[in-house]
Amino acid sequence: MGALFRHRKLIAGVGAVWLALVIGGGVFTSTLDARVGLHVFGPTTWYAHDGSVIRIGLHDLEFSRFAPLGAVRANFEKGHGEQPDRDHVPSRPTVMTEHAGPFVQGALVPPGVGAWTLVLTARTPDGGEATVRVPITVLPGSAPVTPPLRPKERKPLKPDVGPLKLDIAPLDQVLPGDLPTQLAVIAHDPDGRPRSLGVHLHLQEGRSAIDLPSAVTTDRHGLATLPIKAIEPRFWIDLSADGGTASWRIQRTPTQFVLDTPSPRVARGATVPFSLQSLHRKGPVFLDLWHGDVWLRTSAMELVDRRAEGELTLPSLPDPSIVWIQAYQTAYLPQKARGGRHLLVTTLPPVEANRWLASQLVAQGIDVAWAGYLAQHADGDPTLTRALLGRFDRPERDPPLLADSSDSARQTVASLKLTWQRRFAWALLGSGVLMIIVIALVLRQNSREVQAAWTEAGGGEEALQGTRKGAAADALYIFLVLAVFLLGLMQLLLRIRW
Repeated sequence: MGALFRHRKLIAGVGAVWLALVIGGGVFTSTLDARVGLHVFGPTTWYAHDGSVIRIGLHDLEFSRFAPLGAVRANFEKGHGEQPDRDHVPSRPTVMTEHAGPFVQGALVPPGVGAWTLVLTARTPDGGEATVRVPITVLPGSAPVTPPLRPKERKPLKPDVGPLKLDIAPLDQVLPGDLPTQLAVIAHDPDGRPRSLGVHLHLQEGRSAIDLPSAVTTDRHGLATLPIKAIEPRFWIDLSADGGTASWRIQRTPTQFVLDTPSPRVARGATVPFSLQSLHRKGPVFLDLWHGDVWLRTSAMELVDRRAEGELTLPSLPDPSIVWIQAYQTAYLPQKARGGRHLLVTTLPPVEANRWLASQLVAQGIDVAWAGYLAQHADGDPTLTRALLGRFDRPERDPPLLADSSDSARQTVASLKLTWQRRFAWALLGSGVLMIIVIALVLRQNSREVQAAWTEAGGGEEALQGTRKGAAADALYIFLVLAVFLLGLMQLLLRIRW
């Protein structure tokens, strides 16, 4: 064992390196932390035949703000949990590069029905990566579509007097403050038959930057519209016509956007131009397209002097359909701060389209008498289309938050620690293999020295063979001890949650 004894410092040094890798690696991985996290917005339930919109933001945890974000890599792994299904071939990653303000967004199509894990990896400003794993469930078919909402029942301040039903309400059921919109006046008989006549308006309370007329004339559908730009929070308006009277109170809504399109009726797959006015002077604006509860599309633009213009391409939808377009500045604004409007998506002739739209109001129990008459007698007037769409309540649509920064930061730290644990384990294994090679060479040198000394001393061949067997047994014992020690250190390094 002379050669081993002479190299005892080398062997002790390698053992110290092993321990340093375990202890130092553990200390290093235990200090790893995430300075950023991912916020992921998207549907909670996915459908095999539908693409789903995803929006990702990189949240700076130190300063509590969104940081610049590059491309995001997305792929699907079979099953739920931290580890993927080993029998499944991972899908080809999709790289999303569309920027919308501080976010990156895009549409993803799930590989199939069942349980999946959506893995999103984003580049951080310091060149690192942030990862989040989102379990999702993909159902067969397409998402069911909920009908437009019925607004809360409105009652006049005083009971109607006379043979007419008179109503006044803002389009889309929202009266924004300091932004232009329209009020709709409706006059009809108790049985729903529209009345074309002059309606007098008397403003008891409220103030508008656009002077309200003292009278309007309803058309053949019993409808008239008038512009308004509310300054005060409450309006009390008295209506009178042909012996009938009604008094209505309208509350201002703290909406920050008003959205407009050239036509309330559009074709499937059309590109719809729109314009925005906002209380915000500048900054990013998001525009979401919803069909019932399904988030279909999204786009983004920048406000310039409180205005923005853009386009939104509609996907192929059932004909006819009612969609909701909403505008907002950040994903965390309260619902009432969002502006929006309904659109009718159809290729039906205008007359059929308006009658179908009126029938949807009847089905929802909205203006049943008036809408029921129009479902049989309406013509194709686009003003009527706009007014009918405006009778539905505005929905509170918000892209669900699938993962927040705390969740993704925890997953990112876990991923980083696992990566570094594996690196230290490979370093430990490499140094162990190198150590075994060195010891094998040392043992070989030691065996040659023993044989040379034995031959010089005149020892016999039989005794020399016994010496060789003993040296081989000693070498095997040493290698087994080293291998067990090395495997134990690797298990310690990999199993401990640093």
